[in-house]
Amino acid sequence: MSHLLTVNNNYGEKMKLIKLLPFLVFYFSTHTLFSQGISEEYKQEIINSLSITTFDSCLTVHYGGNAIEAVIEYEIYEAIPVIIEHIWKQGPYYQTRFIDALYQLEAEETEMMALALLDSIDTYEVKERDFTKLELKLLVVQTLFYLGNYEKYQIVFDRINEAKPELAYGAIYLLPEIIWRYPEHEERAKNELIQFIQNSDHDLQKMYAAFAIDTVYGESMIDYYLDLFVSAGDYSIRLVILDDFLTKYKSTQVNNLLRQRLYEDGHGYNRYEIAEHLLKYYGTPSDYKFVKDYQPNELDVEMKEWIESDLTHFMPIGPIDSTISMSKILDTLTSYTNQCYGYEWLKDETYKNELLTKLTNAENYLNAGDSLNCKTEVTAFQISVDMVYQNAEENYPKYVSDEGYKFLYYYSGYIIERL
Repeated sequence: MSHLLTVNNNYGEKMKLIKLLPFLVFYFSTHTLFSQGISEEYKQEIINSLSITTFDSCLTVHYGGNAIEAVIEYEIYEAIPVIIEHIWKQGPYYQTRFIDALYQLEAEETEMMALALLDSIDTYEVKERDFTKLELKLLVVQTLFYLGNYEKYQIVFDRINEAKPELAYGAIYLLPEIIWRYPEHEERAKNELIQFIQNSDHDLQKMYAAFAIDTVYGESMIDYYLDLFVSAGDYSIRLVILDDFLTKYKSTQVNNLLRQRLYEDGHGYNRYEIAEHLLKYYGTPSDYKFVKDYQPNELDVEMKEWIESDLTHFMPIGPIDSTISMSKILDTLTSYTNQCYGYEWLKDETYKNELLTKLTNAENYLNAGDSLNCKTEVTAFQISVDMVYQNAEENYPKYVSDEGYKFLYYYSGYIIERL
């Protein structure tokens, strides 16, 4: 379980952020004056409204449920004793919101009040179309989890069972905590998350489940992320999967799917992002050629221009990882040289062999511990590529295209800098 514990500390904060995603646009569009605060008069009006249980849709905060949201939004710490005093006057759901407000305000009474509410819920009569008792309890358990109290974890499974064959969405954010803290229930919690990803009717919920299971199991769940990337009907969900998962877990499998989806994704901006990812995060001659061959086929005129701009300004990815051996980096340049010749970005086999000889000499010097002469050979390689490129007509049949120059000149430059 040690691999699980390494990511546990960041899970709670990440999942809280994920939960807020649907509301962020609304929040920032309707609360532009938030940073300016509120008047003392309005603050007191909010606090006074916490005791009111009737609903009047024509009023802003003259209702406990509305008032508690304002307390959370404006972080009204003075409301803590009033919340505690009037929580039991509210309906069951708003009682859970009062508990959440105490948590948000970091009230020391939060855990005690949450446990008291759990006991009280058992005595409630739940009316038709209201929340079930387990739904209400799950909201309280979520707060307890945030406080570090996981003793009521069984409620999570009870709510999941109650909801079947539907999915208990609120459980998504709590299952990873159970995995970390109760190894005996890991397999069950893991399978429930997989069920969310596979069977939810809502792409957004699938994405939340993917975030949750990724925080625990990482790349081992890549097949589920790839399936969601293909199947999600909402283009924005596909974009999130691309940016958050497929960027993080680079592999031949992911690369192949990106190439497939470049032709198949139904949204122009997604296709542009896929093309950009192939160039930015893979960036081999093969990737560059694939995107270049695709670009004339892009139907969205604006996206077509954007991809063309990315191709024009493309620079090959240098050996960022300092642990990669110089021998392996030289092998990469050798591979690039052969690929460029295969794509006719480098013409004349004799000239290609001249360049490869320089790289062979460089590797021989490197193996002998002579980094100075290794650098000299790579520098000669770079100078030759530059001269042929700059004087294409004079050096015929030697030839280096724009594409070949990008890979051979700049990648050899990365090696020279490192040497």
